[in-house]
Amino acid sequence: MKIVFGLSDYTELSEEKVEQVGQWVNRIADEEIQYLFRKVLSGRKLSVQDQDMIAYNLFEGKYLVGILERAETETEGLEEVKKKI
Repeated sequence: MKIVFGLSDYTELSEEKVEQVGQWVNRIADEEIQYLFRKVLSGRKLSVQDQDMIAYNLFEGKYLVGILERAETETEGLEEVKKKI
C-alpha cells in the first residue's frame, strides 16, 4: 500500500512480490481499482484523486456509505456508522 500512496518506491518490490500483488489485484471486483493497481505495478505514480478512490474502495468507505444510505433516518445511519469506526 505504501507504493500506491507514494510513500515507497516501486523498485523496492521483487519480481515475485509484483506477481503476488498482481494475483491479488485480479481478485478485486472493481475494474477501475484493478486498473489503478496495475498502473502502480507498472511503475507509474497515481494522482491524489486516484489514491483517494483506492482508499475509499479498500478501507471500508464504500461500506460505510452503504450503511448511511440504507438507514431509515440520518441519525440512525450516523449512529450505526459510529459503531463501525
